Amino acid sequence: MNKIKICFPVVGDSIGGSALSCLDLINILDKKKFDIFLPIHVKGDLYKLLKEKKIKIHFMPLNNFVGQKSGFLSNLLVLLQNFFKIFFYIKRNKINFVHSNDGAIHLTWVIPTLFTKSKFFWHQRVKFPNWRLYKLLSNFSDKIICISNYVYSSLPENLRKKTIIIYDPISIIKKKMASKEKKLISYFSKFKNKKKIIFLANIINTKKIDVFLKTSISIFRQNKNCIFLVIGSDRFKILKKLLPNIKNKKFKKNFFYLNKCYQIKKWFNISDVLISTSVNEGLNRSIVEAMLCKLPVVASKSGAHKELIFHNKTGWLIKPNDYKEFAKYSLKLFRINKKKISILLENAYLFAKDKFSPKNNKNEIQNLYIKSFLKNEN
Repeated sequence: MNKIKICFPVVGDSIGGSALSCLDLINILDKKKFDIFLPIHVKGDLYKLLKEKKIKIHFMPLNNFVGQKSGFLSNLLVLLQNFFKIFFYIKRNKINFVHSNDGAIHLTWVIPTLFTKSKFFWHQRVKFPNWRLYKLLSNFSDKIICISNYVYSSLPENLRKKTIIIYDPISIIKKKMASKEKKLISYFSKFKNKKKIIFLANIINTKKIDVFLKTSISIFRQNKNCIFLVIGSDRFKILKKLLPNIKNKKFKKNFFYLNKCYQIKKWFNISDVLISTSVNEGLNRSIVEAMLCKLPVVASKSGAHKELIFHNKTGWLIKPNDYKEFAKYSLKLFRINKKKISILLENAYLFAKDKFSPKNNKNEIQNLYIKSFLKNEN
C-alpha cells in the first residue's frame, strides 16, 4: 500500500488547545505509512513554534476565513476567494484526507475538498454551535471525530451516523521560554511557603475569568498565604478591565498574570492547585496536563469536565459559577493530609495517562484512516 497523504491545515495565529492537539496527532502517526502536509495560513505564534521546532510547513496565506463575519453573501465571497488556492493545493499534492481541527478551517476547507477526490475529516473539539452555516457545511464532511462524549451529545442527530469518538493524545509540548516568563517563574519559585493557585486558559467568555477572580479574592480573605497566577491570551483585555475594579490592594500584590506560556510543566510543578472555572468545555486540555503533572484540580461540574474528574477521587467538581464553593474546596485541599492527596493525584495521573495515551489514540486514528482509504480505493 502506498503512503496515505493527510493534510492538516491550520490557521497559525495562536497556540490554542486545538493547535496543540493537532501537533500531538501529527507526531504520533507512523511516518512509514503516512505523508503529512501542514499548510499554515497566518504567520503568528503557531507559525513561529513550528519554525522553531523545524517542522515542515507550507505557508499558504489566507486573509479571511469563512465564518469570521455574519451574512450569506460575505461568507460566499470569502469561500470563492479561497476556493481555488485550497482546491489546487489538494489536487497538486494528491491529498487523500483533509483533517481539520478548528472552526475556521472546517468552514473554509470543507467545500473546496468536496470538489476533489479527497475525503474530509471534521475534528469537532468544542460543543457544536447552534449556527446555521456551521450546521449546513458540516453535512459535507465525510467523517466527524468528537473528542468527548459531551461534544458528541451536542451534535445534530443527522450527523451522528458518521461520527466517532476518539480522545486526544495529550503530551506536554515544550517551547522556548520568553524572558518575561523566566523572570516570573524565578520570582514565583522564591515563595516556598505560599500556596500557588493557577488559572490556565485563553481568556474567552466560557472560561469564566470573572468567577476565578471572585474565587481568588474569597480564598485570599480566608488565607493571606496564597498567591495567584492567570496564564491566558486571546481577549486579555477582559482581565485588564476587571482588575481595576478590585479594591483590595494586598490581594493585587499577590495576583500575577502572563499572556503567553511556554513551559506549562514548570508552572504546574511549582503550583499547588489548578482552578478551572470554565463551562461547556469540549474537553479541557489544561486539566489533563495538570493530572499528568500530578497537580490537584478543582473544576466546574460542566461539559467534559465530568468525563475527566471523579469527585474526591481524581479531583473536585464544583457547581458552575459558585465561587464560594470553589474557594471552600481549594482551601480544604490545603488541609488534606499528604498521604490522601498523593493517592488522589496518583489516581488522576494513571487515569490521564491511560485515557489520553498517544499509543491508544495512534491505533484508533490510524485504523480509521486506513479503513477509509481502502474503502475509497475499492
